[in-house]
Amino acid sequence: MNILLRKLLLLLLLLMAARPAAAQVTVGQTLEPAQLRVGEQAVLTVTVTLGAGERAYFPAFNNNLVVPGVEVVDESAVDTTWLNEGKRMKLTRRYLLTSFDQALYTLPPFEVKVGEKVYRSKDALGLKVDTAGIHVDTLHVDKFYGPHGAVEGVFTWNPLYFWLSLLAVVCLSAAGVLAARYFNRRPITRRVVVKPAEQPHKWAIREIEKIKGEKNWNAEDAKDYYVRLTDVLRGYIERRFQFNAKEMTTAEILDRLVRAKDETVLRELRQILETADLVKFAKYAASVGENDANLKRAVEFINETKSEVELPPEPIVKEIVLKENRQIALRVAMAAGAVALIVAGLALVAYVVTGLYQSFF
Repeated sequence: MNILLRKLLLLLLLLMAARPAAAQVTVGQTLEPAQLRVGEQAVLTVTVTLGAGERAYFPAFNNNLVVPGVEVVDESAVDTTWLNEGKRMKLTRRYLLTSFDQALYTLPPFEVKVGEKVYRSKDALGLKVDTAGIHVDTLHVDKFYGPHGAVEGVFTWNPLYFWLSLLAVVCLSAAGVLAARYFNRRPITRRVVVKPAEQPHKWAIREIEKIKGEKNWNAEDAKDYYVRLTDVLRGYIERRFQFNAKEMTTAEILDRLVRAKDETVLRELRQILETADLVKFAKYAASVGENDANLKRAVEFINETKSEVELPPEPIVKEIVLKENRQIALRVAMAAGAVALIVAGLALVAYVVTGLYQSFF
């Protein structure tokens, strides 16, 4: 029984000893460097080690003075480091100090409030401020002047900003055009330039001139001669009177033309075509004079039957509506192009604005 009581008492003492250890708070401070010249700066680091659930309040300095003559220029946010697997934590805050008076200063132990209790660092710190290396004119004491006023910054215009701004305007304008065309539901068309067709009689006369000027036709060349000549006449008739004369016989062609022209004109054409049929199919030997006569008859027939209506000399511009799948593809391309141009334009604007802001401020 006595042994059991001893064990319980020992366990109780261990628990009581461990509780304050777990809740122990320590405050530390360091100064780097400890010696500086007038106007230079030193870093005061204050650390607090405490339990995970506790809250610490770092010191606040009246009029930003640690001690008279030592000023707090700036202070950092509190950095937190976890210890003992999250059971404890270490808080660190850094103060930027400076001084403009030559002296040896003593920085007292810093007080940190944790909960309702105040904890102090162990030792005070020393800070030496001197003027070593700073030349002071002690002979002309009347020539000490106060600080200069604010100096206006010199702004130098970078030509790159102008060109980038111009490029941004172009990108955003092009994006606006593409967006407007995308939302306009009017069908997309394509302009096609149609050259005016050559008038049939001009084409036929030119081809006949080619036949006449190619070579001296003789009786042996009669078949080729009439094949070429009748091809030109059939092509002329087909273009001029709008029926398929190349696939018709001589009789069929003449029958179609009887309705449109007088018999005198058709008589010349009939003589040419019938002579050509005889040469091509019956091996008829036409003389050179007969060939020349038929050539003249062909020219006369063309001149007698040519159209009096003149075709427009200028090309004709037509608008053709694109197919549906092509229109969809173009609209998708317009949307993608507009988005890309907007992103590029805004990026250029942001770059220029940032550069100008940094130049002024």
